[in-house]
Amino acid sequence: MIRTLRSECTITNDKKLKVSIRFAVNNINKAFLAENEELLKLLAGVGDLAIEDIRSDEIFKRPEGAILLVGSRDFEVLVYIADAVDMNVLKQKFTKDLDRDKRFIENLQSKLGNENFVKNAQELVENEKSKLQDALKRTEKLESYIKDLN
Repeated sequence: MIRTLRSECTITNDKKLKVSIRFAVNNINKAFLAENEELLKLLAGVGDLAIEDIRSDEIFKRPEGAILLVGSRDFEVLVYIADAVDMNVLKQKFTKDLDRDKRFIENLQSKLGNENFVKNAQELVENEKSKLQDALKRTEKLESYIKDLN
């Protein structure tokens, strides 16, 4: 996931990221990750890895310059990208990508809403539905990234 985020943010591998993995108190996975910290850093291209406890009222409070990569009610992964990229340029890129994807979604929804297309191109309908689901997931992720950058 961190490597995917690097790609989406155009962060080169030579830039070592700071990552914070935060667990609700007494999470059983914390010890395992702490034991394998060096391996995690190597595989993800992370320079600084913090494995921390967090109170439940602090979950989803994002520090400035961090993007929430994964989050649940007792676990989250934050990637600090502010030192690796120009945040304003990245926000513009994500906004442009989001606008493009929204237009793509509208196009797909229009196709799938066209009775003639659905009736005459049945072999393409499932493929278009799959594209629509992928685009919806992408827009959700981009909206989350943009929110984190604000």
